[in-house]
Amino acid sequence: MSQIQYFGDLAFEANFVFAHTSNQEKIKFSKHERALLRYFIARPHMLLTRAMLLECVQNAEADTIDRNIDYLLSRLRRKLGDSARNPQYIATQYGEGYLWIGKPPQAKQASPENVFLSIGPIYGAGTGGDKAVAIDRFTNNLKNTLKDNFGPQRDIRLRPTDTSTLSAEELTAHDNAQYALELSILSVNGRWQCSLIALKRKTGHVFGTFRHELCADYDNAEQVQATAKLSNSIKTTLWESQIFRANEATTMVSDPLSVGMYKASKLFEHDTDNSTEVEKRLRQQLRDNPNDHKAAIMLVTNLNAQYYSADCVVAEDWDQEAELLLFEHLPGIQNDALYLASAADRLYDFGHYELAENLAERALDIGPSFGACYMVVGRMKVHRGSAEEGIAYYQHSLEITEADSLFYIMLKTMIAIAARAIGDQNTVRSTIPYVINMETDDFKKLALSIVFFADDEAFFPTDIAAAAKALPIETATFLMDFLFTIAIKPFSKQEHRENLLRGFVNFFSAIHGDEFAPEAIREALPGLFPNTAVH
Repeated sequence: MSQIQYFGDLAFEANFVFAHTSNQEKIKFSKHERALLRYFIARPHMLLTRAMLLECVQNAEADTIDRNIDYLLSRLRRKLGDSARNPQYIATQYGEGYLWIGKPPQAKQASPENVFLSIGPIYGAGTGGDKAVAIDRFTNNLKNTLKDNFGPQRDIRLRPTDTSTLSAEELTAHDNAQYALELSILSVNGRWQCSLIALKRKTGHVFGTFRHELCADYDNAEQVQATAKLSNSIKTTLWESQIFRANEATTMVSDPLSVGMYKASKLFEHDTDNSTEVEKRLRQQLRDNPNDHKAAIMLVTNLNAQYYSADCVVAEDWDQEAELLLFEHLPGIQNDALYLASAADRLYDFGHYELAENLAERALDIGPSFGACYMVVGRMKVHRGSAEEGIAYYQHSLEITEADSLFYIMLKTMIAIAARAIGDQNTVRSTIPYVINMETDDFKKLALSIVFFADDEAFFPTDIAAAAKALPIETATFLMDFLFTIAIKPFSKQEHRENLLRGFVNFFSAIHGDEFAPEAIREALPGLFPNTAVH
């Protein structure tokens, strides 16, 4: 088998000597256990008798007897963390044999199993008559205009008041929707008024309320126009709630501002970066409210994200503007840990190391945004050379972050980067396969595999290696420059910088020669390019 095998929380190396858990633990298998694993995995859900299993290990030990299979399986189950009563990997068919039931983890897209926006329930709708017809036409038209506004990839559905018509899966999807519109129909002076409340389904946070007058003749142009206007208002309010997070209580698990900005930029079209649109709204907010300190810090965060994005172009003097904004508005956020941590993160990037570290520690003391603060403090320690200590901070943040969330995946990646920097490939092996599995973009999957596993044959399958070798030199050069800018330059230790790119450089140098890397990077990483002349 040429590539990693993933089952449940375990990543099995290609030769089955080791498996790695999601908690970064390493499991070693004996020769007999490896033989059994290969035999099982090659025959999923097939009933395997003791005689068949005995035969697969017979060559390794000629005097193996029937009952030893039970012993071997019991030991293998213990290593897998499996249970005979509640098996995840090896199930027993009593009196007959065993079956491999291990399931590969499913790659998760951007919440495809959930509804993006659930419209309903509708209170006071009644049944039958002109009123019911008007409500039905209004909600269907609202759904269609919202779909047009939010983009085709967003799942927007009507939730019926009588949920008995829904399957359990459909009901769960509505209950887990990212956003919801709850409607109440009221009679005011003989007219039907619809009151809409927009909220985040998971937290119950209300981010907007709206009013719309219903009409029996709902297909007339005036009504259609009014619905389109309402849909635009909902879109704008939802977007601004994600950008500004107004009236949203900060908790220990609140996303860092950088993650919030990213979510805002991707809110409507998942594959389109709207960072420049977010920037426009933030600038308008500052024009309207020059003393909005939070908007200023968010603008700095947004500009920083654009600078490190391959899809956006920022002004040449963006860093000067950002630095001035930080110092101008820093006094106004001294008691808000979330914004203080983000400001500290940016100040560190601009070289104000001591000030940034003091502010980050202060943010951690203030709380309650501990997830974001642990991440910022950890990043500084990693970049200053204390990678093990930084990883410990990342782990603290990971422990209180929702599994499989964007922030969770980001933390896993940061742990792997820090581990790679200090040569801890075991931690990389137990972390990055999860990140790759969660990534939905094939090119990013390939790039992650190259960076972390190009010099790790057991975790770099032949098909991935072949795809990497087929990349043109221009793509390799672009990746090198991009990686150096966003991930390598912040590291203070030369050894850490070179560890991060050693596999990548060796892989592409063997194909294209050292010339694939820009001259400035070859000079910055002399240990990886010994033939580069120093001018």
